[in-house]
This record gives sequence, C-alpha cells and structure tokens, in this order.
Amino acid sequence: MSERVRWLDEGRTLLLVDLSLEPDRTSISIEERIALLLEAARLARTVEHPVDLLVDLRRGRIPARGNWLHGLRQLNQELPPQTGLVVVVRAPRPALFRHTLNALRRIQRLHSRGVHLVNTLAEARALLGAERIPAELDDAPGEDEAAASR
Repeated sequence: MSERVRWLDEGRTLLLVDLSLEPDRTSISIEERIALLLEAARLARTVEHPVDLLVDLRRGRIPARGNWLHGLRQLNQELPPQTGLVVVVRAPRPALFRHTLNALRRIQRLHSRGVHLVNTLAEARALLGAERIPAELDDAPGEDEAAASR
C-alpha cells in the first residue's frame, strides 16, 4: 500500500486516494492516476464490509493527454460490490469530469451508490461523516472556504 492510497480509519471503511501533485512534479499522468485508483479498488476487495473512497484532487491537475474514459471504465469494473460512495474533492475541469462520468454511465452501469463531485473537504465530510476524515487532510486555513465560493 502506498502513501497515496491508504485507509483513513482502523475499521477499514474509508480509503483515501491522493491524486495531488508531488512537490517535485508539475503533473501526474492519467495512467499514473488510474493505477492509484486501481490500487484502491484492490484494497477495497480485501474486506467484506462496505468501503467508501475519498479521491483528493485538491492539489492536482488533469493532464491534457490521456484517456480518462478508458481508465474510469476499468476502475468501475474493478470496484468490488461493497463499494459505497466515491467522493471526488475538487476535480479540475469539473464539467469535463462530469461529461466523462455521464458517458461512462451510458456505456456501463456505475456501481450502485455513484460518484459525487464536491468542491471542498467540508462537503466531503458532510457526505462521508466528519469523524471519518482526519484533520491532517485539511487545507491551509481559509482555502476550503475560498474554493466553495468559486
């Protein structure tokens, strides 16, 4: 298990997938991001109970090249049946991301509870439960509120 994909609770009910940029990089390829999402799907399969995913894109960019549709389709096939919510925090280019998700929904059935795009970690906490998301993930003071006003 990498630092970028890890359980956020001892009960193993919430997985973090950190797709943020590393300090020494200007981008992460779509293929690298999909590999991290597939790692999360493999981890989710190691337990029998429901698992939610928190996908953190707050400090990331979507590269100009790559095939998100293929990658998300592959991810959808790998997610175990007990997958609950998939909450994506601050997806860059949200309209493009929504369009890709809608295309995927038309091609094949997304897992039962669906994908939620939110702007802030506070919105993610409202969906997933505040107590499940540790304070260590918080943005710098005021950043979440500024993002919400965009």
